[in-house]
Amino acid sequence: MAMKAWLGLGYGEAEKELRGMVLNKGIPEGVWVSAVESYFQAAGAAGAETIKGVFLGLLERCHVSAGAAIRVVSRIIGNGLSHGEGMKVRANVVTELVTDERVVAVFDREGAAKERTTMHALLWNCATEHFRSKEYLLSAEMFEKSMLYVPHGMENRILRAKGYRVLCLCYLGLLQLDRAEEYINEAEKLEPNIASSFLKFKIFLQKNDHDRAIAQMQAMPSCLDFSTDFISLSAHEAVACRCLPVATASLSQLLNFYASGKSMPTNEVVVFRTLVTILSQEPANETDVLRYMKQARSRLSEIGPDLFFGKCEVGRREKNWFAGNAWNSGVRTGQEKNYELSAEYFKLASEFFGVVGDGETEGNDVMVCKSIIMAVSAIIAGEKHRKCTLLETEVRQAIDLLGRAGKILKSASGSIRQIDDQTAAIELNFFFMYTWCSFDLYSRLSDLSAQQLSLVKTFASSKSCNPKHLLHIGLEASQGPRSNPEVCTFALNTA
Repeated sequence: MAMKAWLGLGYGEAEKELRGMVLNKGIPEGVWVSAVESYFQAAGAAGAETIKGVFLGLLERCHVSAGAAIRVVSRIIGNGLSHGEGMKVRANVVTELVTDERVVAVFDREGAAKERTTMHALLWNCATEHFRSKEYLLSAEMFEKSMLYVPHGMENRILRAKGYRVLCLCYLGLLQLDRAEEYINEAEKLEPNIASSFLKFKIFLQKNDHDRAIAQMQAMPSCLDFSTDFISLSAHEAVACRCLPVATASLSQLLNFYASGKSMPTNEVVVFRTLVTILSQEPANETDVLRYMKQARSRLSEIGPDLFFGKCEVGRREKNWFAGNAWNSGVRTGQEKNYELSAEYFKLASEFFGVVGDGETEGNDVMVCKSIIMAVSAIIAGEKHRKCTLLETEVRQAIDLLGRAGKILKSASGSIRQIDDQTAAIELNFFFMYTWCSFDLYSRLSDLSAQQLSLVKTFASSKSCNPKHLLHIGLEASQGPRSNPEVCTFALNTA
């Protein structure tokens, strides 16, 4: 009662009264704990140091229970999670209080196991709130002190491992990577699991140690509690850190699990699309881009377009993305005179454009036709660029490709005549490219050279033909070892 009366007049006299209570051994524990709570409720953070001194003074003079220590620590923590100096003062006082050997000894007494667990939870929750507020240093201090109340022994190793993992997170937040690695190594000794493995991956990522990050990610499936979500998270982390080689390796690893029938965190087509997008950011990755595009095409054949791309509008959008990306890559590599890659990209584009998905009766035949013509044009351009000669098998394969394009051109000839002038110029040029490529390939095979004249006559009678086209064909037919005077005469006279 005297304590509460002094509080009404001012903190100075109240503090003297509080300190005087320490000297009186006859005051019951419950009374002085209530007095401490009343004083702190009135004084707040400014009274934290006084409370600590009073409590430690009591420890020297009389028996203090673990329950009383919990009440005092709980009162100091209180609502002290607000930002500012008050929060730091409270946290520092709690830290000093709970690390004092005499306080720790109180919780090591026989029969104090329940109170020890309560104190650990109290400090852990306080540390968690500081972490959420991004006060990582305060959070780390609180987590460290909470571990003083976790006994050593096999039965508590999981709880201690959890403590080391959250300490690793705190020091990751502080960018003290070596310290973070020390804590996660301790956690792994006690409990090797996927969470520890992922945290090590994050540390290597932050250190820009790409090789160790990739090796750590590839080792994750060996964890007993492994989930493919962690490989997906690894890819997200790597993209966020702009560590593209690690992101590529993570996504590639993720693809290996789709054929196994496991439950996956995202659709397979999204992984392929993300992988291709990342690799496309560097020109040197064109070969890898092509490899994954071909892998996507193989998976499409295995499980069907509706399962791979999805249904309705989503499926059409995904299909068009892959087809358009293959086309654009074909154009880009062709402009760079990398004709071999260009031909492969255009072949892929023709296959993607030709896919028939949910709600569709046919693929995009016009783009299939154009892609095939571009692919064969790239094959012929590549031959001239490398100054070599196509093998007969390669020539026949190219002719077979053009055969598909020829069928589409014949069926689309009516619609070609009806389109506007600008689009017509593009389409008509493709008709000429088809004729030119076919004429070139036919001249290489004795059993097809006779078809050259029929091919050129068909083109000359079409609306797509103009005198310049015939002039080019006539000049080509008049030159070199594969010249055809009959075609030359017809083309030039018609021109």
